[in-house]
Amino acid sequence: MNDLERDFPDVHFVYMTGHLDGTGLTGNLHLRNEQIRNYCRENKKILYDFADIECYNPDGTYFGSRKPDDACAYDTNNDGFT
Repeated sequence: MNDLERDFPDVHFVYMTGHLDGTGLTGNLHLRNEQIRNYCRENKKILYDFADIECYNPDGTYFGSRKPDDACAYDTNNDGFT
């Protein structure tokens, strides 16, 4: 991406996190998404954070700790099942 950004200085590239997959806050996807967030924060990049958006319902209730996935399913009882 750095090469592309250097080759096309007038283009604003948008980075993005991966869609949630139900593996939760300790899963590999969350760890990789954190890497992307940190990189964007440290390097002043534009980020579209799919994962963060998918952690909330329209009322603003947070479900990120309940292993949500991109189908808006989540662990309703915090027991590992949806």
